[in-house]
Amino acid sequence: MFGVIISMDLTEFQLTVLGKASKTSGYGGYAAASCRTHLERAWELREKMPEVSVFLAITAEEESATAIFHALKKRKYDHADKLKGWDHRYKAGLYPFLRLIGDVLSPPEGSLSLTLYFDE
Repeated sequence: MFGVIISMDLTEFQLTVLGKASKTSGYGGYAAASCRTHLERAWELREKMPEVSVFLAITAEEESATAIFHALKKRKYDHADKLKGWDHRYKAGLYPFLRLIGDVLSPPEGSLSLTLYFDE
């Protein structure tokens, strides 16, 4: 099913993150795999059932937030234990927060070295 993801025109970095995160152990890995599955289904249904596609995309976003929250907790980041993984308000706030950071910092592409850690 990885071909569906590729047809979404994702970058190599995005494909790598989705692939590796989906294989991570624990509940975070399960949430990442669920996110990937929902993204694939949303893309497949976008023309025939747009309302279902939108719902699946929203669900994928929720699952990605869950995966991020679990990763932060697993790595014992300060105050990560205060994140409420079942509270949709926390999950809904993640994307705008990440966009804000990206917009404010906006480093030139390739100038910021990034190391991703995945356990398998």
